[in-house]
Amino acid sequence: VHVPSSVVYGALDTQDSAAWLYRGQPIAPNAPFLFHNANAGDSEHSAIAVTPFFLKGVEDDKAFTAAAIPVEKLRCTLLIISAEDDQMWPSSLFAKQIVDRLSRYQSPIYCSHMHYPGVGHAPSKGTAGLHPIMKRWFAYGGNPKDNAYAAEDWLKQTFLFFRDQLCN
Repeated sequence: VHVPSSVVYGALDTQDSAAWLYRGQPIAPNAPFLFHNANAGDSEHSAIAVTPFFLKGVEDDKAFTAAAIPVEKLRCTLLIISAEDDQMWPSSLFAKQIVDRLSRYQSPIYCSHMHYPGVGHAPSKGTAGLHPIMKRWFAYGGNPKDNAYAAEDWLKQTFLFFRDQLCN
């Protein structure tokens, strides 16, 4: 899982509607997320860093906990890759929460967490990108040097993980 979430969120442009469904029903309530920066994102230079909105939502512990993804029910090996300078959402925090939840529930699955400092949400796409539906620029984070390294290494590590976990 590259730059994961540990909780269920609604869609970025329609936060109240469920984005995760099973048989047409939400799998959990949406975690709190109050995105309200309507005037930014007109250009790459005004790209919106959304991570602070997600971090604000984490403060509502009861609602955030209710939206947790029950990763302890997984029955497969898991590779988690997080980015320390992720500006789309706090993937490093979410990855840690996933690992902690697996431990807390004594999950028997093998889990590897790779953490990349100085790297943004989508390193192969640069430090910002135009959202195809919302038509606004969003900050991905990171810097060109670390993102370039991570873009190559994520792919390599993913292939190695699959080779080691699935081909043995």
